[in-house]
Amino acid sequence: MNEGKLEFIIRTAVKRAVKEAIAAYRAEQTREGHREERFTSQEGRIKQALKMYRTARQLILETGRDPEQFTFGNTEISLAELERAVMMYRDSCEKGGLESDMRRYRELFALFLAEDRPPVVEIARSECVSAKTIYKDLGIAVKRIADILFMDRQQPGKRSEGQQSVLYHSGEQIPEEREKGA
Repeated sequence: MNEGKLEFIIRTAVKRAVKEAIAAYRAEQTREGHREERFTSQEGRIKQALKMYRTARQLILETGRDPEQFTFGNTEISLAELERAVMMYRDSCEKGGLESDMRRYRELFALFLAEDRPPVVEIARSECVSAKTIYKDLGIAVKRIADILFMDRQQPGKRSEGQQSVLYHSGEQIPEEREKGA
């Protein structure tokens, strides 16, 4: 092999290696961006708050802290705001009358709000859908809750007619009047 061919092969290999390295770097940056975006987007913050809900609710009940004053880490969402938004979502699902909307609420409740969290496979089996559908449904539900929360924040202090904060503990719904006495 002559020196010219060897040089050509080396240059070609280096170019390919550089292109692959750049592509890998860009792919990693994109993945990192999506990870970061998950926790900075409204939906990401709501998912984070929902994941911490059970623990936060238990802490509130044990310490008697005000749900309005309790926020989920760096989400800037209070426990009371989250509960109101979830209740408004539940009400809209019930009033809409679509079985798919009610299924989404039941899935959300089972995964994040119920005292005992069943595995996704069990929820999927009970709802007669795949686990993949559960995750798609949760994405839709969280987006709707984000919309509700955003609208609720635009009108602070205003609740839907007859709307009460409801706490979930041991499957029991505790209306606001009883919250203060507990």
